[in-house]
Parts: sequence; C-alpha cells; structure tokens
Amino acid sequence: MLHRASLFAGSLFMALCSVAQETPLRGMVWSAPTEIRLALDDLAEMQRLGVNAVRTELVVDERILDAADSLGLALFQDLPIEHLSAPALHDTLHHALMLLEAAFELDGEQPSSERFFGLARLSDTSSPRSCEYFARLTNRVHQRTGHQTYYISPFARDDLCSSEVDVVLLDAPKGTAPAVYLSRWRRKTPAGIAALGVAANDRAEGLLQPLSRQSQARFLETHLNQLLNGPEGPRSVFVYRYRDREPANADGFGLVTAAGEARPARAVVRGIYTGNQSVFAFAPGRRAPAP
Repeated sequence: MLHRASLFAGSLFMALCSVAQETPLRGMVWSAPTEIRLALDDLAEMQRLGVNAVRTELVVDERILDAADSLGLALFQDLPIEHLSAPALHDTLHHALMLLEAAFELDGEQPSSERFFGLARLSDTSSPRSCEYFARLTNRVHQRTGHQTYYISPFARDDLCSSEVDVVLLDAPKGTAPAVYLSRWRRKTPAGIAALGVAANDRAEGLLQPLSRQSQARFLETHLNQLLNGPEGPRSVFVYRYRDREPANADGFGLVTAAGEARPARAVVRGIYTGNQSVFAFAPGRRAPAP
C-alpha cells in the first residue's frame, strides 16, 4: 500500500486549494474498470491529460484511493442516491450516513489529495425540507474528516439548499450552453458543471456529419474554452466521460472507446487541460444525404 501523507500535509493541501478557488478544477467523469490494473492505468492516463479531479461512484478499493493520492487527483464520489423527492431524501438519511461511514473507514488516515462526497444526484433541492438532509450529512463529513460535500442539481435558479454543502454541480439541460446555464447561478456557494459532453458515433466522419467523432471534439473545444476562460469560471468542470462502458455498436460519450481507441476529443481535452492548445482543426467530411 502506498504511503499516506500526514494530517499536516493534508490540511496544508486543502488550505492551498481554498486560496486558489479561482482556478477551476479540470475534471473527468469516470467509472473504475473491474480489473484494478486497468483502473490504475486510467487514473495515470487522466492525470497525463491534465485532469486534476475525478468524479466517480463511491470507491470500494483502497488501491484506487492510494493511487489518487499519489497522482494528486481530487476525488468526487457520488453516493448512490438520486432522483428523490424531499420526503424520500429525509427517509434516506440513515442509509446515506451508513454509506459515508463505510467510506471514511476505507479512507483511513488523512489523504494528501482532496475528497468530496456527493450527497445526492438530481434530487429535489428546491424544497426547504430537503435542506436538513444535506445539512446533517455535511456536518458529519466536516466533523469526521474535514472533507467537502456537493450535490448534483438541475436547479440553477430555484435551488434552496446550496448553503448546506461546499460545492454544487449543475446538470445543464441538453441544448443549453453550459456557460449560459452557469451564469444563472446567483448564490454564494461555488458551482461547477457536473457533466460536459455529447455522444459520438464512430461510423460518422467529419464535422458535417451529425454525431461524428469530430463533432464531439468540436463541442468540447467550444465549451471548455468558454467555461475555463470566461469571466466567471466554474469551481470545477467534469468532462463526460473518460472511457465508454459498452462495446462499439452504440453511440459513446467517452474520450476513449471501450476497446481502448482514442477519439479526437481526447486530444482536445489534453490540449485545453494542459494549456498547450486551445484551437483545433478537424476534417469537414461530407454532408449526410437528404432523406
């Protein structure tokens, strides 16, 4: 097992991150492969792309936590709690506390990289009754570990519970420019973008073809530049996603296919996240024939 940093080192890291709040975290949505070797390879490759934050499910393998620490990757872990009403969130509180306690035990000593726990996804945060759920869980996370909390919200204007977490990740509706949606956020709690991306069909080639790999890359080029270089940048941006889960035959959101082939979007994310390139050229291809 890799060596864990001391409590002092972890506290210093978090203090430095709070000072550098204006620099958005450059994130990636990722699901750990079943084989641990592949999971560790994915983490190392994402770090080489310039990623410094990974949003994933609750981690159940200590080796992934150790690897994140050694690579300096902040981990955003989503609790499996989603699409709940305010009463349902209230009824789920005890279960959520048990999930957090298990995550605390697995993490052990204070890590050297940041940890964020996602308390709910796409649940009702426009009701005052929901806020107690988030307040109780955030208090427990802060009390036990000093880590931070977030939730994923579809409410840019009607949200009422943001003061009960450290960060809110906004789920921008399809067809809405993420930077425009983020501009509707008018609360003190910092906000980020939960998932940025569009699907690509590997059988379509060129910008003139709908759902082509090049169109996917251009989408990320446009919106990552707008978000990261805009006047009011997000707290974090998470590109959806690093690797496809399903084999080819279906449209995929990944920078890398399930078979391991890199799509053009991978080069876009690497260029923008590392600061080495912000403008890219893609072949136009041919227009799809009219029906």
